[in-house]
Amino acid sequence: MREETIMAMQFMCRFSGFIPARLPWLLVLLYHFLLPSTDAFITTSINYTLPGDINLGGIIPLHTYNEMTEKCGTLRSDALKKLEAMVYAVQQINKNTTLLPNVTLGFEIYDTCSYDARTLRECLNFIPSADNPGDGCTSSSEPRQKLPIVGVVGAQRSSSSVQAALLLGIYHIPQISYLSTSDELSDDIRFPYFLRTVGPDSYQIRAIIDILLHFDWKYVSFISSADTYGRNGRKVFTTLAAQNGICVGLSETVSLVDSRGRYDSLVKDLLNIQQEYSATVVVLFIHLEMAQNIFSAATRMKAQRRFIWIGSDSWANYDEEAVIGNEEAALGSFTVLPVSEISPEFNEYFRSLTPNTSNNPWLLEFLQYFTNCTDNCDQPGILDILDTDVSTHETLVMDSVYAFAFALDNMRKDLCPNAISGVCDEMKSADGIVLRDYLLKTSFMSPNGRVSFMRNGDVAGRYTIKYLEKNVDENMYRFVKVGKWEEGTNFETIIHEDITWYLQTNRSPQSGNAVPKSICSEPCGHGERINVDIDNSCCWTCIRCYKHEVVTKNGTHCQSCIDEEIKLYAWPNKIPPSVYR
Repeated sequence: MREETIMAMQFMCRFSGFIPARLPWLLVLLYHFLLPSTDAFITTSINYTLPGDINLGGIIPLHTYNEMTEKCGTLRSDALKKLEAMVYAVQQINKNTTLLPNVTLGFEIYDTCSYDARTLRECLNFIPSADNPGDGCTSSSEPRQKLPIVGVVGAQRSSSSVQAALLLGIYHIPQISYLSTSDELSDDIRFPYFLRTVGPDSYQIRAIIDILLHFDWKYVSFISSADTYGRNGRKVFTTLAAQNGICVGLSETVSLVDSRGRYDSLVKDLLNIQQEYSATVVVLFIHLEMAQNIFSAATRMKAQRRFIWIGSDSWANYDEEAVIGNEEAALGSFTVLPVSEISPEFNEYFRSLTPNTSNNPWLLEFLQYFTNCTDNCDQPGILDILDTDVSTHETLVMDSVYAFAFALDNMRKDLCPNAISGVCDEMKSADGIVLRDYLLKTSFMSPNGRVSFMRNGDVAGRYTIKYLEKNVDENMYRFVKVGKWEEGTNFETIIHEDITWYLQTNRSPQSGNAVPKSICSEPCGHGERINVDIDNSCCWTCIRCYKHEVVTKNGTHCQSCIDEEIKLYAWPNKIPPSVYR
């Protein structure tokens, strides 16, 4: 019998006692996700384990996932630093004499392969043994000894975190994600054990809205991914845009399985709406691979420098990797990504790693893939090629680990006041509800600022705003920081004004320092009133008033200066119409 089938049967048997009464949909969910017909789920999972008195689970996407072959794909260039950030944080906590003193923190880390079903499968490793041994379910092989997991760091993708949170929540296992941003996860009724060290998308979208308002871009296009991340992003953006007088000219979704022709057609639609109006700004609330596909399509359609793209964190986190080979098409893009500062101490630790000094089971694979080393993979400094001055959000991973550590430390002080080392029985038997409550009350300083959780496990949004510039002398393209956004701050005061614009359209060629337009209709001229489109408040036609009329009611009416009933016989003067509005 296939391993994944055995695993699914064992897991379903564990839940057989309460599925009908409590979660009737769970059996269907497990069947859908745990029985994929793919060889990627047959082999035993590799894991990086360090046993401790208290243990954390980790779910990090080290590989990509190939949707066509249904197998784990290539290694992710940013993944090794995130993995080692969790390891480094645990090591530093174990060296700390005041945080969890005389307690060893351990970990058990798995690769999710950037795939939701794989994430769900690896989370099964964190579930405690069934409390009811007499349920009739048996295993044909001897199970390995499980580490008791008190909490889980991850996942990265929002859709993966949704699956993990549904499962871990059943067993009251707290989970802290370092990059899952979907607003769906803010629902503490559905996900009572989910927390995160990155702000939800509602903050990120507010930052995007503020960029649009700052430059007076009132007519834009919005492209989102066809998943949890994109659907929730679209919902929040649509609401906030309408509240701020911003209209969406073209709204589309894309997915990883869309054809090259689909992306070409999308860029053609964007060009058409730009030709008809002046909609030059396009918000891309999508993932890395989708952004790469759109920029490639723009290059094929000769649409270089035709749009101002505004990117969400899911591809903004990768900086230049998202635009390689299509730099001219993406030139002048803004990106919004969570604040994640660089830790020099961690970078020094990272550069020192070699297969001889680390127990990381994936390290050699990373070295061979990214450095092409064969027999010389142990040379010092070989990881320099993977260590850049760009953050891969490793400090957000560390924040997740430290949040657990501070909560566990406070919990131990209360439950084990007389313990000299290790943890007492009261703490070992404590339910995850207790740890969750301590987590929600945790507050500490990190390189990224103060970390503290709201009642639903969210943190406030803090974002860096970048802009893709070109160094003409060196013929180099680079995302540079041009501003920041933080909840409660005045956005207008924290964005740089010395931005070079690269937009060149066949309707209104613009470059240099003039802010490009992204509007549906030009302002009406002197003596003209606007006739607003009933279906789109951002679009209108201009109708000239008679010579004896002035423009009133915010430019929407022509009012006569002659009124027989009140014996008013006047004539418009030469004061601009705006005075009468």
